[in-house]
Amino acid sequence: MKLRALGYFALIFAAIVGFALFAPTTAYASEATPQLFRFGVGEGDARRYGFEDADGNVVIAATFRNVHSFSDGFAPVRGSEGWGFINITGDVVVPMIYNAVWPFSEGLARVNVREQVTRPRAGGGTTTTTESRYGFVNTAGGVAVPLSFNGAMDFSDGRAAVRVGEPNDRRWGFINASGSMVIPATFLDVWSFSRGYAQVRDSSGWGLIDRDGNIRVPLRYDRVESFSGGFARVQLNGKWGFVNETGHEAIPLVYDTADDFIGGLAMVGRGQNWDFDYGLINTGGEIIVPLEFTSGEIGMIRRLMLIPADNIPSNVQLLHWDEVRGILPLRQPVQIFDVQTGITFELLSMSNGLHADVEPVTAADTARLYEAFGGWTWSGRPVWVTIGDRTIAAALHSMPHASTTVPGNDMDGHICLHFYGSTTHNTREPVYHYQILYAREAYDFVRDIVPNLPAIPGVAVTPTIANVIVDGQRIEIPAYSIGGSNHFRIRDVAQAFSGTSVQFGVGGWGGTTLIPGGEYYPVGGELSIVQTGRVWARPTGVWLGGWAWGSGASVPAYSVGGINYFRLADLGEQLGFNARWSQEEVATVVTAN
Repeated sequence: MKLRALGYFALIFAAIVGFALFAPTTAYASEATPQLFRFGVGEGDARRYGFEDADGNVVIAATFRNVHSFSDGFAPVRGSEGWGFINITGDVVVPMIYNAVWPFSEGLARVNVREQVTRPRAGGGTTTTTESRYGFVNTAGGVAVPLSFNGAMDFSDGRAAVRVGEPNDRRWGFINASGSMVIPATFLDVWSFSRGYAQVRDSSGWGLIDRDGNIRVPLRYDRVESFSGGFARVQLNGKWGFVNETGHEAIPLVYDTADDFIGGLAMVGRGQNWDFDYGLINTGGEIIVPLEFTSGEIGMIRRLMLIPADNIPSNVQLLHWDEVRGILPLRQPVQIFDVQTGITFELLSMSNGLHADVEPVTAADTARLYEAFGGWTWSGRPVWVTIGDRTIAAALHSMPHASTTVPGNDMDGHICLHFYGSTTHNTREPVYHYQILYAREAYDFVRDIVPNLPAIPGVAVTPTIANVIVDGQRIEIPAYSIGGSNHFRIRDVAQAFSGTSVQFGVGGWGGTTLIPGGEYYPVGGELSIVQTGRVWARPTGVWLGGWAWGSGASVPAYSVGGINYFRLADLGEQLGFNARWSQEEVATVVTAN
């Protein structure tokens, strides 16, 4: 049942993926605060660097030999003696005396110096080498951890990996923020802590330890990944399986490739030379989707399993725009189903000319549109449009432009909805041909697969207005009550926390990159009332990336109508704040770590 066997659909799928990868996104979706940009003046050795704002105004004079971007309010800068840090006003807060510096993490920045070290030579005499010594400085510029290590990694989960020992016998351990060695340096190799665990290796192999140094997964594997959904992926002799949180092999090592558990499901595969047949297993190790699909198909299957069956239309037609124009009502809501995410929203057609000029009905529809596209973009996406009792294949972009007629929908302009045969105003040529055909062909895949998919059990949820206290101020945030806990949309929380001690920015494709301390730029629809009445949510997991390359974690969530909702406590783990329920305040109190 592989899509590559379907030929044409596979070609269309590849085209869509290609378009998605290069879809333009607005700069404000991924810029950390403050929005200061590196600029240089002069030539050769006399060239100096500073920072300017988005309008080209000089904010920090070009007096440095080199600079890097701001992170958490500090930027690395190099003077004549070495590297240090400045704050957003340009004041030097860490002296420029270090050979190298790294961005602050949990309030401490890794730094190093180079020094000459003389050691006895085995055959007599001495040898002198240049070596690096690592330590950590704080935001006040003081040395928080002495530069006494020959290797170090950034702080994460209150621990930093450090290396000690002589050149022929160097080992890794972990220190706390005061510099005390809390996990002895006995390991040959390590990774930083993430969500309470760190990968470590000794002569027997890789395993996992917790923050207290307890071995949670035995050190015997060729590869081991951190826990996700209660299980850790492990590999031995080329085969993958899973261990549970007690360290036992709960799912045998029989697969050639495997991904983390997300929402109670993990993708596994068999094959070789990167040609794998993929399927899905549950936490009991049962194969619930046969190993017969490509990884792209499995991604679609995962999304389909989160979509209520009654949201899948009975048929999807490929109709020419000449026919659609006659049945698409003006200024009346029609439902849009984004094929790649399962997110639904409503649009109004304001004009049925060479194509349909459409606008979201409400601010909430704009927010859902933005969520599906991951930003404002001219790149078209395959959608299903329901008009009365008919569903029609189409393509839609999300870039607002030109006139707007719908008040209060948080979109300044309209967007274009294209059907088969519709054209642009400029070229008078059909566009988004592949996306429209994809929308139609995808339905055949859905129709064949859905009846055989095991449904992920849903839970009934109730919309509510949650009371949250930040910096002593009470804030009301729309939420869903699920399993006794309130769950929130990321952009609602970002908007509500804007300007507080725990503010954060949101960027990346689909708004899943979190920027601690970053400024949030509204996209419309934030803090609007969530869907009213009794609705259903299905458990899932979402990878939330950090601003630093390679950082992030899979975070539990619930999918409601294609939108993901999270507990504040889980978001806090990624963003560095605590969220606790106060019976006295009858509210969730949020404080910075």
